[in-house]
Amino acid sequence: MNNKLNILTALLIILILLFCSNPTSTDNKPPVITIISPINGSMVSDNVIINLDVSDNEGIDKVEIFIDEKKEYVITSKPWEFLWDSYEHADNKTHLILAKAYDNSGNSSSSEPISVTVIPPINVNIISPDSGATVKDTVNIIVEAQHSRNFNISKIELLIDGEKKFTNSNTPWKFKWDTYGYTDNQEHYLEAKAIDETGKYALSKPTIVIVKSSLVVWPTYLDFGTNITQMIFRIVNNYSGTHFNKRTYSIIEDMDWISVYPTDGSSKGEIDEIIVMVDRSGLSSGHYEGEINVIESNDINNPVKVKVRAIVQ
Repeated sequence: MNNKLNILTALLIILILLFCSNPTSTDNKPPVITIISPINGSMVSDNVIINLDVSDNEGIDKVEIFIDEKKEYVITSKPWEFLWDSYEHADNKTHLILAKAYDNSGNSSSSEPISVTVIPPINVNIISPDSGATVKDTVNIIVEAQHSRNFNISKIELLIDGEKKFTNSNTPWKFKWDTYGYTDNQEHYLEAKAIDETGKYALSKPTIVIVKSSLVVWPTYLDFGTNITQMIFRIVNNYSGTHFNKRTYSIIEDMDWISVYPTDGSSKGEIDEIIVMVDRSGLSSGHYEGEINVIESNDINNPVKVKVRAIVQ
């Protein structure tokens, strides 16, 4: 009897020891979560896929997505991703994205937050002039703009050196820029700002141009009629900035009966008067036309033309 009791006691002790050595395990290990895309510091637009890497030893219950600390969406099954419509946040500013994962035991952990700059789904470009071009006088600027959501572009603003100079509310998106008064031989930055019907806007990449002064000639038509023998036209450098450049020129007439004085010169802002004379001797009766070319030394391929007309009776 004592032997049986001893055996039962021993078995009971073994069972107690086994039970104490294998207590019921408790999961207190939080899940691991990382935002895979978009990349921290990137620029995003329109619909953005937020892709997550989530793992846990006991399984994932749910994942919450936060935009600027506001919970936007809850994911309860794989794939751990969310299609975020970013249009509401499209203000060309930085926004924070954070994801929080919960496992089946109630443990939770958050990802490292990432920041993205959200831009509206508007594509705007300056088509003309080309970046790097040299411009003068009045410049025609052409802009193109499209909206991926087919919203209307309400207006285009043109910025020169960061300052709004023109606004156009109607297509085609064209502007005329009078470069008079801008720093000579210096770079200037052109940007187009497209604003949609909801007030969202996007900026084009800057177009960099170099503004050069030029010679202005007027009048460009001289009518000597039947008895006038002498007339004048004027030449002036159209620039008025601080980095003033002298413009040299030469003058060539294409007909023997036309002569000019002087035949060359330079302008640094002053007005030069050019005398044009017509010699009708030796000409038979009729109407005569000729041309005077004012050629700037720095732009020999683009002379300014002055038309001359005379009548011999």
